[in-house]
Amino acid sequence: MRSKALRCLIICTLVLSILLNLPAQTAGALGTLPPKNTAARHIVCTALSDQAVNYYGEAFSYDDVLSRLPGAKDISTSDAAMRNNTLFNNLHMLMADTHTYSCTYSGYKSGSLAYFWASTDAAAGSDSYIMFYSDIIATDGIQLNREHIWPKSRASFNITGGGADLHHLRPSVDSVNAAKSDHLFGYINGTYQSGYTEGGIDSTVLYYVNRDDDLFECKDDVKGDVARILLYTYCRWEQPNLYSAVSSEDLPPFDADDTANSGAPVIESLDTLLLWCALAPVDTWEMERNDLIEEIQGNRNVFIDYPELAWQLFGKEPPTHMATPTHAGCEHRFEEISRTDADCTADGSFTLRCSICGDSYTRRLAAIGHSDENDDDFCDRCRKELTVPAPITRANTLHNGDHLVLYHPSTKTTIGTKSDGKGSLKAVSATITDGELHPTGDTAVMVVSYVDNERFYLRHNGYYLTAGATGGSLNWTQNANDYSLWRLTPYDNSGTFHIDSVYARHSDTLQRLGILSGSATVKNASSTPAYRFELYTTDEHYYDEGVTDPDSGVTTFTCRLCGETLEEHLPLLGDVDGDGNIMITDVTFIQRKLAGIPIPFDLDIATGDTDSDHELTVVDATLIQNWLASVPSDHGIGRPLKKQHNDKAVLQQLSFSISA
Repeated sequence: MRSKALRCLIICTLVLSILLNLPAQTAGALGTLPPKNTAARHIVCTALSDQAVNYYGEAFSYDDVLSRLPGAKDISTSDAAMRNNTLFNNLHMLMADTHTYSCTYSGYKSGSLAYFWASTDAAAGSDSYIMFYSDIIATDGIQLNREHIWPKSRASFNITGGGADLHHLRPSVDSVNAAKSDHLFGYINGTYQSGYTEGGIDSTVLYYVNRDDDLFECKDDVKGDVARILLYTYCRWEQPNLYSAVSSEDLPPFDADDTANSGAPVIESLDTLLLWCALAPVDTWEMERNDLIEEIQGNRNVFIDYPELAWQLFGKEPPTHMATPTHAGCEHRFEEISRTDADCTADGSFTLRCSICGDSYTRRLAAIGHSDENDDDFCDRCRKELTVPAPITRANTLHNGDHLVLYHPSTKTTIGTKSDGKGSLKAVSATITDGELHPTGDTAVMVVSYVDNERFYLRHNGYYLTAGATGGSLNWTQNANDYSLWRLTPYDNSGTFHIDSVYARHSDTLQRLGILSGSATVKNASSTPAYRFELYTTDEHYYDEGVTDPDSGVTTFTCRLCGETLEEHLPLLGDVDGDGNIMITDVTFIQRKLAGIPIPFDLDIATGDTDSDHELTVVDATLIQNWLASVPSDHGIGRPLKKQHNDKAVLQQLSFSISA
């Protein structure tokens, strides 16, 4: 039945596509602009336009067709969410098939983006644009930028196609556009305590930027516009990296004018995307703009007409009290009802609830990070030791098992453990004191694992440093692959080295590890300072004091440098032969020891001293026999003995097998 229904739907779609592609009403065909947008900005739209109703017709009626189509079952990534998604496929088909006219990107002549913006983005019917993000009116003193809301560095188009789509491109003030850069959208104000800046025009705050975490937050009443534009671009242009990163191998084909797509996400999470869509409803100006673009391009942004589709696309129920063009919704009045403060390393959160309808949502509070104002290498708040006092010193060779820090002398940084949000890794500051480098928790201290005399893996915390097949990216992967293999190439006799990817190539050009603009990435091989590193190594692990499982008696130690772990199985009280089990043979060994009969091992008195009198006697043997017979006892037989190695210096000398 479902297959038959799907075939019928496809037939209906094809018929509609033919009807909607009849010669009509594009500005290109008419050679004139449609009327100017006269609607009011930030007045909630309470009704669909007649154009919107006619666009969907019976074949794509929201109530009878679109609302009943299944969305994503797997929303773990935005790539997974677009696969085998019936609703996604139909929305893409509708918006692509009715897209009958393409603008040109540059200039102000007929057919260009800027030419049509005089109509679609007009301020109250005037000759001036409303500039995106800021809502200010364009004047002669303002420099205009053509803003890709979905950054072109994270898209498979630059100008062609999605990069010259009126539903996607907007006029923006150059200073605001420069601040946006290619950062992903997300919450900053109220989420972070520090580490960000705010900006605007004429003392009005319009945005927040957190460059360390690669985030940009626009003002609240523009957030809905952003969400609906991103959703449109996701569906219309099939860009999979909406709220999660996509590897270069899984990106869609580039447009002819494109050069790169980092595959990095464009908004911090699906939750943020949907929250922005709900909290900043469609306004009358946005609806009229949708009508005007339909007159020009032939297609509409379906998420403006039916914001409910955003939830249904991801298999979720739309909010009951959300304001849409077909539902009045609630004029929310949110009040904070609970808060969990963040600490140095753990995020907190706060929850807001509407006092009118009861709708609620929860926002993240970012971890506040460590502070060390007195430079004693301990956090002023939690007293955590911030650096590892290990003798990591400069080396001219690498050996199997070495802990390696790649120090970048031209920027005094190292490779960090965290993503930069753009498909590569952050670079973190490093200090050399008396010839030693002391890493922080953000420093990637990597274990060198040679596979032959030349090639090696670099592993931190069980993850492998990995390049993209054609360079331009750098990340950690749990399972090593060809692009996780590296080669050391001396630069000259000064003791600096290039780190080359063994297999990554771009147009047959070797790919080389470097630090550029605060990020560690892999680019075409060069000998400039950006690609030169010094090697700082130590061949020792530096373990913490360990955590003991009280049931199994296993103590897990973690290397404070590389994050790898080892396990020590502690002896159990009563297990005198150390085989991990308490049996009658343990009683026999105690009896033989007391009788002076040789036994094949050195018996540790602590494992047999069940009555804690510091002697081995027949009482100890009897207590074990009683325990084996299930006689109740409070002597702790079968429990792990107290951890033996508390002294760090002693622990460093122990020989353990490392678990990869």
